[in-house]
Amino acid sequence: MSALASLPAEYRNVIVLRLEGLNYKEIADVLGVSLDAVKAKLRRARRSLEEKFPFSPTDPQREATAVVSPLPRSDSYDTRRN
Repeated sequence: MSALASLPAEYRNVIVLRLEGLNYKEIADVLGVSLDAVKAKLRRARRSLEEKFPFSPTDPQREATAVVSPLPRSDSYDTRRN
């Protein structure tokens, strides 16, 4: 189950619209709710996601992914040392 699918529809809809680039006012207009309701739903959705999927900046899995991810190479950069 994806993180977004784990959210109730009222929270998921707000998050999806925000990810699509809508600002808070536009989301309020689309959903027919107040601006304060949008802010509250986003806050609750984020809190729910944080509780279900805790994130730690020192997570060993995150560090391992960063280590094995290749860096972009530039053709103009010479890796040989003189």
